[in-house]
Order: sequence, then structure tokens, then C-alpha cells
Amino acid sequence: GLVGSEMCIRDRGYIVSHLGGEDYTFKDESGSIKIEIDEKVWQGLDVSPQDKVEVRGEVDTHKYKPTDIEVETIRLIK
Repeated sequence: GLVGSEMCIRDRGYIVSHLGGEDYTFKDESGSIKIEIDEKVWQGLDVSPQDKVEVRGEVDTHKYKPTDIEVETIRLIK
């Protein structure tokens, strides 16, 4: 549900690039979006742009910058 400007999301796709720090570009069927993945969320997972992953997290809508997703869990889809 909606809590203020945050909405939970689950999505499948590919992490196509690392933008620096915790920021990555995530691409699914509808396009690409910036996502944030904290060091501890990775839990040692090693993901290439060819690996399909499922991310769960919160959509962060900002007034002055594009929407991004703060990832809470990520897993590899075999």
C-alpha cells in the first residue's frame, strides 16, 4: 500500500549498469529505472547484466528528481 510517497514493489529484470555508489540501472520490460542497493542487501551476490534478478523494495518518488527504487531484497532467478 501507499505510505506517504513510498510504495512497495516487486519486479524482475536485469541490472544493466553500475552508476556509482549504491546506484544502479535496472531494466525490465517497460524500460529502465534507477535503483539503490545497499552493500548489505547484496549479501555477497554477484550479478552480471545477463543475470535475471527479482528485486523487492520501495518506490521513492522525489519532487525534483526522477523516481527510483530503494531495494530491500534481491535474488537471482535461475
